[in-house]
Amino acid sequence: KDCAERAVRELAGRGTDFSAEDVLALGVPEPDHSSRWGSLFAAMKRAGIVRPVGWRASRKHSRNAAVVRIWQGC
Repeated sequence: KDCAERAVRELAGRGTDFSAEDVLALGVPEPDHSSRWGSLFAAMKRAGIVRPVGWRASRKHSRNAAVVRIWQGC
C-alpha cells in the first residue's frame, strides 16, 4: 500500500492525468484484489491529493477496453 501511495503522489505532482495503469507502470505490483485500487484512490481523494477528471478505455489488453477512472493531482 505504501508503495502505491507514493506512486500516486508522484503522478499527482506531475500535473498530468493518470490512472491506476500508470501507477502500475511505475513498478507498483498488482494488488491482491482489484478493488484495492478503489479504496486507495478514495483515500487519496479524501486527503485532497487527487480528484477524478474523467474516464477512458483501458490500455491493458487483458481488460478488453474496460473503462478506467482518470485522476489528476489537486
